[in-house]
Amino acid sequence: MSGQRPPGQDPVEPAQNLVVEVGATAEVVLTDLVSGGYRWVLGPVPDGITLDAEDVEGARRSFRLRGELPGAYAVRLDLVRPWEQPGVPPAESRVVRVDVVRPDDL
Repeated sequence: MSGQRPPGQDPVEPAQNLVVEVGATAEVVLTDLVSGGYRWVLGPVPDGITLDAEDVEGARRSFRLRGELPGAYAVRLDLVRPWEQPGVPPAESRVVRVDVVRPDDL
């Protein structure tokens, strides 16, 4: 595996920038590479955002993020084989910017 997929190969590409109100959720959906044993994992979630839910349906994995505090946050997602040794680089990584805003700021 080359580690990079052509843009648009995933049927549901994550937006590079999400805007969510405080208390509301936004969802990032990615496609696991099941045949190669790869799955998407969420990196450390910054203060100001919480992981509300992670769901899997077939090869699609979704992460529902809840905005807790106003601010701009970067959320990293890595495509990895969970059983590989620490230090093995992910096959692919993505960073999604999440802007958490107050409802009156929209």
